[in-house]
Amino acid sequence: MTAHNGYLLIADISGYTAFLTSSELDHANPILQSLLTSLVEQVGDPLHFWRMDGDAVLAYSIDQEFPSGETFLSICENLYNAFATSRRDIIANTTCPCRACANVENLDLKIMAHYGAFEEMKIGPVTDISGADVILVHRMAKTDVKEATGIRSYALFSDAAAKAMDIDALLTPYSQEIEHFGEVSMKVYDLGVAWEKFRAGRERFFLAEEDGVWTYRHHINLPIAVVWESLTAPETKLRWMVDMKGMTVDNPDGRLGFGSDYHCAHELANFRNGMDRLLPPAG
Repeated sequence: MTAHNGYLLIADISGYTAFLTSSELDHANPILQSLLTSLVEQVGDPLHFWRMDGDAVLAYSIDQEFPSGETFLSICENLYNAFATSRRDIIANTTCPCRACANVENLDLKIMAHYGAFEEMKIGPVTDISGADVILVHRMAKTDVKEATGIRSYALFSDAAAKAMDIDALLTPYSQEIEHFGEVSMKVYDLGVAWEKFRAGRERFFLAEEDGVWTYRHHINLPIAVVWESLTAPETKLRWMVDMKGMTVDNPDGRLGFGSDYHCAHELANFRNGMDRLLPPAG
């Protein structure tokens, strides 16, 4: 067994039991399969797929592989946006009057996340994890967040996860007694609000290669999330934007995203030399 610290995540479809027991299985099962598939497709580096558990997708990360807490929050948003998009498309593309198809809108997603210690172990071809923190993230799925806060679609972070992510300002405090763990302090993030922002900002402008002044190509043997973080995070921009004298960032929502502005002070930057200094050799 190998001991690790990292994020533990459960993406759980709420309303699953009522939906399955009150719907025709020949339509209910394909609907649930489509929704669960949309979640599994979002699990990749730096997250590791753990397993399926009925109506839930479980994943975890190993600490040294995770670039930042903001990246983890974006992963949570991407999970919900993928689920909500799939649910919307199912509703829009069916005229079936059966109870399964009529009740899809009652399904929703909640995400539980904790940061802590666990042991990774191989049992035959299967990789599993165990530990007290693994139990806690499962218990967080049985809280009264919806009733206490009125937030239907949420990500629930333990205080340990919120601290590791460094995003306290974006979250709503919440606590609840959990058996064997006592009063557990947590933080709630409204995924429904994030989904509305995502829908409102779907218009995208793409630049083709011919729109650029010149092109630079480099093969990088690193996970996509690590490369993206290196290219966009202000502290790493200072490493590859040569001759940069200073940089400030305005983050209206306390994180990088739509509406953020960079304010740079530098001489003519030598991009290629800067990239070669930041990135490892290809091969």
